Amino acid sequence: MKAACTGDHASDPLLNDEGSPQTTPPQRPDMWTILDMANGPPSAPGWMRMDDGVMGGVSSSTLVYDDTEKCMTFTGHVSLERNGGFASTRSQSWQGWDFAEAKGIGLLAKGDGRLYKLSIKTDDAMSAVVYEHDFRPSVGQYQECRLNFKDFKPTFRGRLVPGSSSLDGSRVRQVGFMCSKLTDSGAAVHGFEPGHFKLDIRKLSAYK
Repeated sequence: MKAACTGDHASDPLLNDEGSPQTTPPQRPDMWTILDMANGPPSAPGWMRMDDGVMGGVSSSTLVYDDTEKCMTFTGHVSLERNGGFASTRSQSWQGWDFAEAKGIGLLAKGDGRLYKLSIKTDDAMSAVVYEHDFRPSVGQYQECRLNFKDFKPTFRGRLVPGSSSLDGSRVRQVGFMCSKLTDSGAAVHGFEPGHFKLDIRKLSAYK
C-alpha cells in the first residue's frame, strides 16, 4: 500500500491546487418555500382582485388571511349572470417569485370540490399571455399539488394562444388563483355550478 505523503495533495480530490479544502457550491434542496402562511400573513407581494366585473359580470372575490387556519383564503361568489363566470386574484409583480431553478410550483392547499386554476404572467402588460394550470385539491384536508411549468397552457381571456412559448420559471412576475367556468384549455368545466367557493392555501413552494 502506498504511504500517504505529507504535503502531497496532487491526487486528493478534497484539496485544491493551493492546498486549501475544495469548496463545493451549495446545492438547493429539491423543494424550497416561497410563501409560508404558518408564519403569519406575508408582507409581500400585494394582491389584486381580478373578477369578471371587468367584462360586465357580477362575480366577486376576496383574499384574506385566516389566523385560525394559518392560511391564505381565496373565497367569494362566482356568477354566470351578464355573461360572467370567473373570479380571480393575482399578485402584483414581485421579485420574490424564485422559480429560476424550478420545474414547477408546489401548493399545500385545501379545496371545496371545485376545479381551480393557478395563473402566471411573465409580462405586466394587460394584453400579455396568461399561463394557466387546473388543479382540484382535496376537500377537508390539506393536499400537496405539484404543477409542472411545462404543463401550463398559454391563454388570453380564457382562450388558448397557439404559437406561444412555454412557460419559463425564471420569468415569473405575477401569480394568481381563479375559480372559473372554463378549464385551462378553454373548455367548459364539467358540472360547473355558480355560487360560493373557498380555497385555502397554506404554503406555496418551488420544486425541481
